[in-house]
Amino acid sequence: MQRLIPTFHSLARAALFVWFGFGAMAALVFDVHAAEIVVLKSSDVGYYTQAVQGFRQALPAHTHMVEYTLRDGGTDAREVGQSIRAGHPDLVLAVGLNAALTAKLEIPDLPVVFCLVLNPELHGLPAGNMTGVSMKVSPEQQLERIKAMAPHARRIGVLYDERQQAATISAAKHQAKLLGLQLIGRAVAKRGEVSGALLALLPQIDLLWVLPDQTVVTDESLPFLLESAFDAKIPLFGLSSTFVQRGALGAVVIEPLDAGIQAAQLAAAILRDPPTGGLRMVQPNHPKLVLNLNTAEYLGLTLAPDLVRMASRLYGGPGAFASQDNSKPIVP
Repeated sequence: MQRLIPTFHSLARAALFVWFGFGAMAALVFDVHAAEIVVLKSSDVGYYTQAVQGFRQALPAHTHMVEYTLRDGGTDAREVGQSIRAGHPDLVLAVGLNAALTAKLEIPDLPVVFCLVLNPELHGLPAGNMTGVSMKVSPEQQLERIKAMAPHARRIGVLYDERQQAATISAAKHQAKLLGLQLIGRAVAKRGEVSGALLALLPQIDLLWVLPDQTVVTDESLPFLLESAFDAKIPLFGLSSTFVQRGALGAVVIEPLDAGIQAAQLAAAILRDPPTGGLRMVQPNHPKLVLNLNTAEYLGLTLAPDLVRMASRLYGGPGAFASQDNSKPIVP
C-alpha cells in the first residue's frame, strides 16, 4: 500500500469540528487553500490515478493532500481508516468502490466525497457523511447518441436486472418513444440467465444497449456478449471506453479525469459552505462519446463526420488517436 504518514496540524481545528449526519458539517467554514484532504484509492491503477490528477488540478495548488492506496482489495481497510481518522483531515476523497466502502465503514465522522463508484445505491452509498459524483449517464443522452450513431437501428435491445434498473428502464422506454425508437427489454434475475436471454433477444433487435448492470455484466459474460453480437452483426453500445476498445461500437462515458475535477468542485463547495442538510450525489457534467471505427467498418456502418469529430476518443481506423490502455477496467 502506498502510504504517506499524515503530519496534520489540525488537532485544534478538529476540536471545533462537529458532525451530525451530513447536517452541520463543520463549526467553521474552511479556506480551501488551508484545507487538509486525504485521498483514498481502491487500488493503484491508472483509471483511479487519472481521477486523482483531475481532483488535484481543480483545487488550489497549495491544498495539502495525503494519499493512501488500499492493499489486496481492501484487506487493510480498518488500519487505513484508523490512520486517516488520527490525522483529523477536513475531507476525504474516496476513489473507487473499495475506497468508498472503507470510508463508509471506517470514517463515519468526516466528510467524504467519492467518485468512480458504479451503482453506489446497491452498496448503501451515499451514507450520512458522504456524497459523490454519479457515473450514470441519462437514458436521454445515451439514446440520442445511439440514434445519431446508428440511424438504421429502431429496435434497441437491453438486458437488465429489474432490481437494479427499474427506474432506468422506465425512463428509457419513455425517451425511446419520443425519439421514434422501440426499447425491447428482457429481464434477468440471475447471472446464469444472461446467455439464454441474449440469444433470444438478438434476432429481435437492431442494436444492443449494455447497461452497467452487475447481474448482466460480469467478467464471464462480457466476452459472450461481444462474440454473440459480433456473430449476429448487431452493434453494441454502452458500458465503458474499454468495452468500446474491445469491440463495442460506441459508448457515452464518464472520463476519470472529469470525475476527479467534478469531485474537487464538490469538495470545495463543501469546505467553503458546509451544508445544513444531507447532500445527494451530483450528476456528471461532461459525459464523453467514444467510438470504435473498426467495428463500424465491420458492421458496414458509415458514421457521420460530425459524430466522429464529436468523439473524445476513437479506436481503430485512419487518424484514430486512442491507444491500448490496459489500466482501465471494462467495468469501472
